[in-house]
Amino acid sequence: MGIDRLSDMRAGFTLAEVVIAAGLMVLTITMFLSSFVQAQKSAKLVDERLKGVHFARLNMESLLTNTYTSTALSIANRPNWVTNTSLDEGVTSKYICGYAVTTSAYPTARIIILSNTWFSTRPARTSSVTVATAISSGFQY
Repeated sequence: MGIDRLSDMRAGFTLAEVVIAAGLMVLTITMFLSSFVQAQKSAKLVDERLKGVHFARLNMESLLTNTYTSTALSIANRPNWVTNTSLDEGVTSKYICGYAVTTSAYPTARIIILSNTWFSTRPARTSSVTVATAISSGFQY
């Protein structure tokens, strides 16, 4: 009976083993959760950029409703203006649009370059998206 009792006492874990195992578990869980937090931040940045691209395309589409001879598509730089706003978690983002119309290699074609800029509050930086297209007096490509 004494030998069985001695082997029962040695069958458990030592305090050092338990502390090391607990530390490894905490470290693993922390790394796992931090990857979710980073993924959430990345998703918000991507969402913000997609909104910027969407608004730029929307503004370009509204420009293309003008005819080739319209003053809106005459060769010049246009001043920036606030075109769209977006509300995300109580923060209002203003998207500022500006465009330029330039000549191309062809005499009947013009190039439209539109930039959409916004201030990102999360990384505290200004971001921008630029889209371009060409118009012609005969067709659009």
